[in-house]
This record gives sequence, C-alpha cells and structure tokens, in this order.
Amino acid sequence: MPKAKPTQVIVHRIELQEKERDMLEVYVAGKTARNLVEPAVAVGSVWVAYKSAKALHEWGEDWYDRVQDRIAVLGADDPIGAAKKEGKPWWWAFYLPFATGLQK
Repeated sequence: MPKAKPTQVIVHRIELQEKERDMLEVYVAGKTARNLVEPAVAVGSVWVAYKSAKALHEWGEDWYDRVQDRIAVLGADDPIGAAKKEGKPWWWAFYLPFATGLQK
C-alpha cells in the first residue's frame, strides 16, 4: 500500500548559547589543527627513517662505532665541551641526523 504524501513540514532547530558556541569553536579549532599536524608528523617520520637508513647504508660496516661515538658525546655531562674536544663546533653535539651522527 503506498504512503500518503506529507501534508506539513516540521522544522527542528537547535540553538546554542554563547558559552556552548565558544566550546564548539575551541573543539573545531583543535580538530582542524590535529588534522593538519598528524599527516605532517607521519611524513616527517618517514623522511627521518629514510635518511637514517640511507646514512647507515652509506656508512657500511663501521656505522655502529660511529653511532657509539656520537652517543658518548650526547651522554656526556658537558656535550658542548665533548664536541669541542673532538674539534667540532658547539652545535655538533646536538645536530641531527639525527642525534646518532648518521652523517660522515
């Protein structure tokens, strides 16, 4: 049996007060920021993994010793002083790639 056509249209309307609008605005801004940041972090992670793997491949067999040397500098009480002892500039102690010294 066919349905009868509607005879009236009922509109439901939801109104928010100012405080609720402010809360919704903060939520939307946070969600937007999250939607922008998460893909950037994913791309950055892939880039770091690629660069690290490439550097390890270029280093060959002695990469482990080089990594241990850099970790020793980073773990020192005075990493800047330890870098200067090796004849490196002060920022070398904190330079990445990537904290492990995966660079020749």
